[in-house]
Amino acid sequence: MMNNDLRERRFTTSAIHIVEQLIPRAADRSLFIRAEDTGQVALLLLWALLRWECKVGLAAIMNLGVNEDELARDVDRTLRMMPSPVGAQSALLLQIWPALEPLLVEAEHEAQSLAHDWVGSEHLFLALVRYPCPQLQQIWLKHDVDYNRAKATVTDLLKS
Repeated sequence: MMNNDLRERRFTTSAIHIVEQLIPRAADRSLFIRAEDTGQVALLLLWALLRWECKVGLAAIMNLGVNEDELARDVDRTLRMMPSPVGAQSALLLQIWPALEPLLVEAEHEAQSLAHDWVGSEHLFLALVRYPCPQLQQIWLKHDVDYNRAKATVTDLLKS
């Protein structure tokens, strides 16, 4: 159901895969996903983007001079510091949809601002940079990632 919704919204197969990886990535780390925690969902989305194959979103991170392994360690460390109820099971993706949907809408806006008729990993990345949760904002600052540089990098990558 969610997969079809994203296809209808013109998300690429890679972007859909990144979204689908939120639950398995959380489960791999024994994290409990709280449906109301948009920050945790944003961090998991970045984690999934970092661990998926090198698409434009990840290439943009690398072209910004960010060490993706160090970034992934920072994201993982931040996720592990978030409180998790004892014995809780990971929620289904549909249960975290309310926290995920604003990020997906922002990714669609990023695609529109670039006159793209698809939503890919690059648009997910730009949405995460433009509208970060407080924890992610600190990570972006540490890695010297800001929206203007990120968007310029994505634009340059797509031209080549």
